[in-house]
Amino acid sequence: MTQGKKVARITFAILSTPLVCRGQSVISTVAGTGTCCADADGVAATLAYLQGADGSLGGPNLPAGFAMGSIASPIGPVYSNSPAAGTLTGGAYTLTGLGGAQVGSFSASTTFPASFTVTNWDSVTAIDRTRPLTFNWTGAGFDRVFILANSATTVGSNQHLVTISCYVPGSQGSYSVPVAALAYLQPAATTGASFGTVSLQAISARGAFTAPLVGGGQTDIGAFEANLGMEKNIAIQ
Repeated sequence: MTQGKKVARITFAILSTPLVCRGQSVISTVAGTGTCCADADGVAATLAYLQGADGSLGGPNLPAGFAMGSIASPIGPVYSNSPAAGTLTGGAYTLTGLGGAQVGSFSASTTFPASFTVTNWDSVTAIDRTRPLTFNWTGAGFDRVFILANSATTVGSNQHLVTISCYVPGSQGSYSVPVAALAYLQPAATTGASFGTVSLQAISARGAFTAPLVGGGQTDIGAFEANLGMEKNIAIQ
């Protein structure tokens, strides 16, 4: 189990539709309270990340020139750097992109959450698919809470992956993942060939921006946001 895992990330995409539930089945949505989506075996539409060249991240506790190098992925480059645990803290961070083959230079800012605690985290020891899964939280400096539950089940040489993701306004302080969403998960143990996982992340207000495209025009959506969260393996019944 990882508790208090801190992550800063940037996402590039040319999009004409919202990121929430993109290409996934919308299971439950109530205006102003939260939306849950389901994806089985990676069938959701994927994003295409653009080549923007390396950049640097600046903010509290980071040395000057803290580089964000690129890592290849099936859908394009991902820009990342992993500082020592506890380095990132509440405050403003600025990402500066140098420009590359597809995207020109840019700058974006976001505020890392000051605090985030799931008050009933330790008491949730299993997911019962016949009952709503409730989490309660406190904290400051975040806009949304992202709840993610996964089941990975293996039969022979085949692995079946199911992901339930819920997006909730951070100010609510509580959310119950509905049974209609949990029903998509498969029974699984905490560890082994078949297992379940759950995570909660407090997400800062999205530092939305546009960046120039080398071929002309601008990105439809650029996002720079900071996450503070926790995750663990969990049994699914």
